[in-house]
Amino acid sequence: MPELKDNPFRQRIAEVFSEDGEGNMTLDDFLDMFSVLSEMAPRDLKAYYAFKIYG
Repeated sequence: MPELKDNPFRQRIAEVFSEDGEGNMTLDDFLDMFSVLSEMAPRDLKAYYAFKIYG
């Protein structure tokens, strides 16, 4: 995915959204990640995951 290729947090993002917490993403995990990162996602949901990623 080009957006994550150069992102220094790419491994942490994968860990947060993966069900196993180790970055091994299923299709459902991947779709959840895209749903949260979409422009249509509620701001409070984006904030929740931002704190999980950077925290």
